Amino acid sequence: MLNGISSHGPLMERQIKCTRTMVRFDETVLKPHLNQPGLVDVLKPFRDLLHYRCRLSERTQKEVEMVFSQMHRYYNQPSSIEFNRLRASFIDLLLIIYEHSEQLLRERVAIPVEKEQIVRKLLNYIELHYANDLTLDELSDYVHLSKYYMVKLFKELTGTTVFEHLNKRRIHQAKLLFLVDYKMSVTDACYEVGFKQPTHFSRNFKKMVGMTPEHFKKLCRERN
Repeated sequence: MLNGISSHGPLMERQIKCTRTMVRFDETVLKPHLNQPGLVDVLKPFRDLLHYRCRLSERTQKEVEMVFSQMHRYYNQPSSIEFNRLRASFIDLLLIIYEHSEQLLRERVAIPVEKEQIVRKLLNYIELHYANDLTLDELSDYVHLSKYYMVKLFKELTGTTVFEHLNKRRIHQAKLLFLVDYKMSVTDACYEVGFKQPTHFSRNFKKMVGMTPEHFKKLCRERN
């Protein structure tokens, strides 16, 4: 779930095949249709969770894929009936997200609020300064914690290390740079996203994307 402004995209191994479905919607356009008696506040998860990656059970995943299939069927069709069925399918998707988020928020009660706030501050700081030469000392000073405790807390709440998250953010930005300008050199992209050495950049890029930066640039050029 994204706010529609932040940069985003998949970071996957090349050999993994998938279908990527994006649903963009405007809250102001949708609100008039959500005032039905008894309908829960389906936009609440987007306010409470902000950016969040939902990990679905196999049953819920199949249910979501079925809704996506229905939306694809009715999308861009000329009749008002099909448009209304598309809207009904989308509201069903929002209800699934709402149901999933209710369980998630109940589970998150066990996490002390101050811990979550600290990690959120770290994530925001990394988002703003990922292209800089960030160090653990700088991050720990920012949240006024010992370096050891900060690293432990970050891993506990995110499931990844600080530098793993930082590298993923930088590689993601590099992908966006190549998509916008496939003529950009690998070296320029390397330095712009915060890596010091092109070899280190290329090694991380291949590990996360499944191909070298040069190969990724070539695919971008072919698509254009």
